[in-house]
Amino acid sequence: MRYVVAIVCAIVGAGIAATLLGGPLASWAVSNMSFVSPVAADDMHGWIYLGSMAGGLVFGWILGWALGGRIKTEDLDI
Repeated sequence: MRYVVAIVCAIVGAGIAATLLGGPLASWAVSNMSFVSPVAADDMHGWIYLGSMAGGLVFGWILGWALGGRIKTEDLDI
């Protein structure tokens, strides 16, 4: 059950990071850098956006793992 809670929280964390954090963070970071070509700026924007989603995924997994550990299940005696 702990894995299920961790996976669900990881998906939710990545979704929240993608919708609320990824776009503004990537736009802010790219606007404060200088680039030679628009392609390089677009690539950096994509990598920062992807990194924020990965961070949300990891944060959600850790949070879900901690919450899932608090769920007590009965051990079956087989």
